[in-house]
Amino acid sequence: MTLPVFRFRWTRLALALGIACVCAAPALAARAPITVKDLRGRSVTIPAPATRLLIDDSRFLVALDLIHPQPASLIAAWPHDVNRLGDRMYEQFKAVHPALATAPRVASSAGTFSLEQVLDVKPDVAIFSLGRGPTDAQLKLLETAGVPVVFIDFFVQPFENQEPSLLILGALIGRESEAKAFASYRRARLDAIAARVAKATGPRPKVFMEMHAGMSPDCCN
Repeated sequence: MTLPVFRFRWTRLALALGIACVCAAPALAARAPITVKDLRGRSVTIPAPATRLLIDDSRFLVALDLIHPQPASLIAAWPHDVNRLGDRMYEQFKAVHPALATAPRVASSAGTFSLEQVLDVKPDVAIFSLGRGPTDAQLKLLETAGVPVVFIDFFVQPFENQEPSLLILGALIGRESEAKAFASYRRARLDAIAARVAKATGPRPKVFMEMHAGMSPDCCN
């Protein structure tokens, strides 16, 4: 399988709804200040579209892959939590951008946050999972050091937070139009499913979905 085939299979809603990938390459975004409001309600401004991202969850690569043709090229540091991606998908990302394998390692969203790791990388923006990452005191230190921090969420409340999180990512990397196009397509698919379900009669089937079955020996439920 090639990487584009994988693109929308591994986020929760993409798996559940069969959402298509938005992967057209736009013209380079103008280098102008960008302001986003993250999922903690914080207003964060960066001077230009980010090209060096620090992420605390490898699955953010999958979200980026929905809106950028080479998402791994944007990663300045990540947790190397390959188990969350699966070996096959990791190899696909690494084949496109080999430097991913040697990019600096930072704590994952399941680990203990390290201020020193973030400061050492000096990313354009550090992106953390909602409810994880730096404390308020550490946030102030990062801001003082000139490291913008943004909180997003694809995993705790995916139905509520997937779209705003993807729009935030799109804005940060100058791919806002791609993120909006994907969000629009997703909403259309959700509306179509809701309309069909509303018309359905009779007993409804019970379904169990295993998100990461067989991705690694210890995964998952």
